[in-house]
Amino acid sequence: MSPHYKAVIRDDIVVAARRAIFFSVVFFIALISAIAQETPEATTEDDDIVITATRLPEKSIEVPQYVTVITAGEIRTSGKNTLTSILEDEAGLLCSDQGPSGGIKNIWMRGAPSARVLVLLDGVPQNNARDGQMDLSLIPTDIIEKIEIVQGGMSIVYGADAIGGVVNIITNKNLADKSLVHLSYLSTSYLPREYTDGSVTYESDLTALYDGKSISLSAAHDFGFMNVLATGNFTQTDNGYYYENGGDLYRMTNADVLGGNGLLSLTFPWETGNATIKGLLLARETGVPGSKSYPTPNNSQEDMQIEMIASYSEQEFFSRDITLDARVSFAQSNRTYYFPPSSAATELTSVTADLHQKYSVTDFISAVYGGNFAVDYIQSEYLGDRTRLHGSIFASLPFLATSSIEITPAIRYDLYTDVGGDLSWGLGSVLFISDSSSLKFSISKSFHVPTLFEIHDPFMGNGALKPESGYSTEIGFSLADSRIRMETAIFARLVTDEIKSYPPDYIPYNMDSSFYSGIQAHIEWEFASELFLETDATFLYSFDLSDGNTLADDVRIALVPMWKASIALRWQTKTLTARLAASFTGDRYVDNTMADTLPMFFILDASLRYTAADWLSFFLAVDNLLDTSYELVKDYPMPGLTIKTGIEISF
Repeated sequence: MSPHYKAVIRDDIVVAARRAIFFSVVFFIALISAIAQETPEATTEDDDIVITATRLPEKSIEVPQYVTVITAGEIRTSGKNTLTSILEDEAGLLCSDQGPSGGIKNIWMRGAPSARVLVLLDGVPQNNARDGQMDLSLIPTDIIEKIEIVQGGMSIVYGADAIGGVVNIITNKNLADKSLVHLSYLSTSYLPREYTDGSVTYESDLTALYDGKSISLSAAHDFGFMNVLATGNFTQTDNGYYYENGGDLYRMTNADVLGGNGLLSLTFPWETGNATIKGLLLARETGVPGSKSYPTPNNSQEDMQIEMIASYSEQEFFSRDITLDARVSFAQSNRTYYFPPSSAATELTSVTADLHQKYSVTDFISAVYGGNFAVDYIQSEYLGDRTRLHGSIFASLPFLATSSIEITPAIRYDLYTDVGGDLSWGLGSVLFISDSSSLKFSISKSFHVPTLFEIHDPFMGNGALKPESGYSTEIGFSLADSRIRMETAIFARLVTDEIKSYPPDYIPYNMDSSFYSGIQAHIEWEFASELFLETDATFLYSFDLSDGNTLADDVRIALVPMWKASIALRWQTKTLTARLAASFTGDRYVDNTMADTLPMFFILDASLRYTAADWLSFFLAVDNLLDTSYELVKDYPMPGLTIKTGIEISF
């Protein structure tokens, strides 16, 4: 293809993108105007209350950022049993998934890679200091009460690693159905097929019909002085699914998973407040199959993780105008990677303490302030022993400028022992259109600190790295009434001093900058009795501004699709829930040369849940109903048609 023809195509893409943004903005404004005139009845459901955006319990229409919530009930009806599969259809989110259920899985948000998306477990950061990642496959879905997702720069609330946003996974304190014991069993199957290993053809293997098994047991009881919840899960799966490679059908090998987890939660009144103590233990052995180009048939990995979280909250701390929320946590994780005849082990230990208060100065102005302290210690055969200390202070001043406009300025300062300090700031505003709808605006500065790996790696480290900065802004509309919930936003983010590494040496450095802009929407609509429509859509245009590139050069960020959308139709009665979901992801460039792409793909899923009695439910789900071949990470094929069956018993 000639350079002139490439330039013409690039110009056409830019023009198309500009037109798409323009018409999206017009549609966005028209939609807001139409809905705002209806002034529907506000919702009263507790599921609409979020705490992640501001650290305070507020309705989604009251926070300046784009925020969505996924409840345990929605997870059950979706038929999804991994965190990435639960999150992947959300607008603005993109999953990085290496295929098998035990493979590395993380989340991108509005084009920000996973190390710039902060994952919280009950408010405690989970991104590790070694490489900034959080492997979502390590968090079991059966312990989740709900997931709160806040998109846009959030360093003013949570500090580093929140340039893209925050995912807060809130674990259970009790059983949702108020039963004493809950037992569930899930089986995963693939349809047996004839396959090859590249040299030998094999007949259909019936073991594919019972590839994976998972059993979960939960028990809860309110003793009056204390509420106790205990959950446990055991999983064994071969992940022997089929995938295409060079026109032939292969079967995944060395992808087996054997593991279990347990959660203990104690909630009780203490003094004049409420305290919660939670402990999470996880152990897992997984095979590491490698990629299609570089298979690793003998490699494996062992993970062990323990986490303790103690929190205390008080609504009247010496005064009815002052609240108190305090939290301390301890976490230790061990990972051993085996690549015969060698192995490498890493142990991470983290201790955090966090405290914040709200002081209601008057009826129309409040002050929220606090600080945190953290210690990260790593013992690695590769990096040696490394310690990072970190502390911060923050404050925000939400106030009512008028009876319908709330403004929230915020500021935060973080100090690290190895990379120095950084100042974050933000300004948010909410215009209440009605009791159930609002217009939102926010602008903020966030940051990301270099990881210990990026600084201290003996071969690819760079001790001169400095934190990268992200400047985010968005305008949005939120609606939450008894029949429809909607979040929409037009957003932009500029990242400066972005840390990148490229071949041949892969040494990280602070590149010039990158720019992201787009529009996204999330809608849940009960359009008829017992019929629900869920839809998410994202248009995201990205620009790589390194090496002297400008917006006119139209160099795209690798692995970030321009278009992504999903739609689901759900029929839900007291005894039966049926769901059909479709999703589309556009093509993505593999690297910044824009010479190779991961192709677009379309996925269709279906699920059915039947409640035979108050204590008995049956479940059937078919993922990837069309048996689409696709990859989220190059050379790591995703499963084709997958059948999951299950039973749940409560008593």
